[in-house]
Amino acid sequence: MTNETERYMYAGHAIGVGAQFHRLDEAENLSHIVPTLGASVIPVTGGRSQGHSDAFRFEVRSPRRRCLVGVDRVDSWVEGRERRGRYETELSVDVLGLEVVEMLYIDLVRLHLFSSRTSSSEPVVTTHGNRIEGIGWGGASRRGSPSTMTR
Repeated sequence: MTNETERYMYAGHAIGVGAQFHRLDEAENLSHIVPTLGASVIPVTGGRSQGHSDAFRFEVRSPRRRCLVGVDRVDSWVEGRERRGRYETELSVDVLGLEVVEMLYIDLVRLHLFSSRTSSSEPVVTTHGNRIEGIGWGGASRRGSPSTMTR
């Protein structure tokens, strides 16, 4: 920044899993709130934050008993730093063994995002290594599914 009294304020967060369910089957006006798993937030001064969640299942009994969200593990990190006159924010999230409403199974969801800017430029946002691996639907087992989607 050009003026010594001005400071760059970092803003970055990563959330592995989180959800709200307001309707299931024919039941409406539900309030099933899945807690945030694997959250990381950097302070405005920059730095690094990491989040981790071990195996977790969010089960409900209404309108019928089932698991709305399950994971084997969630890891995330976010980092804000200054390098050679550039302000950088980078984040990564890995969700392993994701299950949604006992219907969708995904072995791995990986997200990576990188943002860079100077004091006089607009941010440039890029991604690298984003992946979805092992997709299964319905009664299919999430283990060993041949479906892979990569971007």
